[in-house]
Amino acid sequence: DMLSPEMTIADYRRVLENFWGLYVPLELAVKNSEIAGHFEGRWKVPALQQDLRALGITENGISKISLSEDFLNLNLEELIGSLYVMEGSTLGGMILSKHFGTKFHLNHLNGLAFFSGYGAETPARWREWREFSENFTKLKGLSTIAIIQ
Repeated sequence: DMLSPEMTIADYRRVLENFWGLYVPLELAVKNSEIAGHFEGRWKVPALQQDLRALGITENGISKISLSEDFLNLNLEELIGSLYVMEGSTLGGMILSKHFGTKFHLNHLNGLAFFSGYGAETPARWREWREFSENFTKLKGLSTIAIIQ
């Protein structure tokens, strides 16, 4: 529970490490896909790296974080579905950013880059991604409903 009053900065750091383990392989899959150009300006790994460094993890420490194998063999439909969920979560990140900023005295330059998403542009960027996903899936003959399940 990321809004728990008992959450510590060490817990927060573990959350970011877990996201690192998901986003690194996911973004690698995106970079190797036909939709890579449509994802420009949305990469989350640099923000996670910035936050992990701000929380005292060295580059060597970051390189030792376990990476998920869940995204290694995604087909295009699964990849777009994963990105749909991940991009949608930027909206929740706006709430978490405020919470963690207050609780741990962080800001978007110091520990909150990932959860800050696109700042004030987050809702608009989510709508753009949702529209792209829906149009792309129609063009490819994929089911939007199947993608988000």
